[in-house]
Amino acid sequence: MESRRAEKERDLEFLVSLRNEQECVKFSNRGVLTTKQVEADYFGTVNKNAYVVEENGQNIGYLICRKVSDNTYQISVALAPQERGKGYGGPMMSEAARICIEQYGANEVVAEVHANNLPSIRSMEKVGFKITKHDGPVWEMTYRNMRNTDKNK
Repeated sequence: MESRRAEKERDLEFLVSLRNEQECVKFSNRGVLTTKQVEADYFGTVNKNAYVVEENGQNIGYLICRKVSDNTYQISVALAPQERGKGYGGPMMSEAARICIEQYGANEVVAEVHANNLPSIRSMEKVGFKITKHDGPVWEMTYRNMRNTDKNK
């Protein structure tokens, strides 16, 4: 499994298709998005970066890293339906956290997850995310970069 920076011309159709896939829409707060909305969301800002995840040369998912404060990034991860249940979820979340920490200098990585999305919750816990808010249908999970924690005290 490899991740690479998304390229608008090469990847936009894949990103729109996966973003609007039934399960992704179900766990989204925004419903179905148009191509223009996906383009603006994933390519339209310096504080939001899209990555495509590939396995054997095939697109299998995406990672989004979005800056929410000086030291915090929020991630969003989606996996193609035919690739779910194959063990990619945890490594993808780990890769998203790694990118936020190593490439963008994040000390904290957060993700919103629906309370009934148990596979995602389990995958995130396996790679070190902890539930930090669990009121209502959407929970927040957080991964802290322990290497940089002492520097910020």
